[in-house]
Amino acid sequence: MKVLGSFADDVVLWWSGTDLKKLESYVNQALVDLWNFTEDYKLSFNPSKSTVGFFTTNRKLYNFHPNILLNHQPLAVNKHPKYLGFVLDPEILSNKHIDYLVLRARRRLNILKYISGRDWGADVSTLRNSYISLIRPILEY
Repeated sequence: MKVLGSFADDVVLWWSGTDLKKLESYVNQALVDLWNFTEDYKLSFNPSKSTVGFFTTNRKLYNFHPNILLNHQPLAVNKHPKYLGFVLDPEILSNKHIDYLVLRARRRLNILKYISGRDWGADVSTLRNSYISLIRPILEY
């Protein structure tokens, strides 16, 4: 099964199957077709910003690195690619995404720690508004 997804300037190809050589061949051919399309319409992709993710339930294949090329340049394999703000992981547990959210929220929480204090610092309403505008969007998104 093949799927092409796009949002703004992000393009994603998904492919599923059991024969790894065929999958590599299909993805490489799709990338050649995509490259030719972009050249026809004066668009461009940057191979250095493009990555490959490989997801499987077979633990023996977790370290498999597919040979995928864009404009004859091999694409880097990323175990945990980020797509539209969501960090994907091969085990489909969302642990990496949760860790990413916690890290971002903690960094912003440190800002609140700096501007608050017992005897000095921002008042309660300022801290509440800061929390609502800085931290809560990360946790709710």
